[in-house]
Amino acid sequence: MTMKLVSLCALVAAALSASAIEQVYITRSGRDGEMVVSWVTLTAAAADETVLFGSSPSALTRTATGLSEVLTTDMTTPIRIHVATLTGLAANATVYYAPGGGAGATFSFVSSPVRPGGTEYAIFGDLGLEDEYSLASLLAEAASSAFDAVIWAGDFAYNFEVRGERGREEQVQVA
Repeated sequence: MTMKLVSLCALVAAALSASAIEQVYITRSGRDGEMVVSWVTLTAAAADETVLFGSSPSALTRTATGLSEVLTTDMTTPIRIHVATLTGLAANATVYYAPGGGAGATFSFVSSPVRPGGTEYAIFGDLGLEDEYSLASLLAEAASSAFDAVIWAGDFAYNFEVRGERGREEQVQVA
């Protein structure tokens, strides 16, 4: 039992390491053939700002190098925000990408999706900390590719004075 607990603690510590990539998002740049990838690492130290991308998870042959900046607040854990723009993307193609030079997970998206009738959006706002009514259906629709993009209208941050935190972002990734 002790060995299992020690192994579990080591895994948790590794997952929480400063170089761990989290909060990965994609955003349209507004230009054809481009997509912006952003992610966070919990460190003030420089980190790999490269995104590997390609047509399959095993063929991440292209690179995009971005920039990063440390979020300077009075938080106890520094946050480095990374941003890179992927260019030369074909319309309606599945793109696989791995931020941080491939140090984390591989994700995918469809670039400039072409859907008969136009682009389908999911638009929502203020899901709150716990949303027992719409979150489950929103996640199911995201998993079934029912929409191409999300417009999240407000209320991303809450004041957690009870826990001694201020304005910490609480997010739910739906796609």
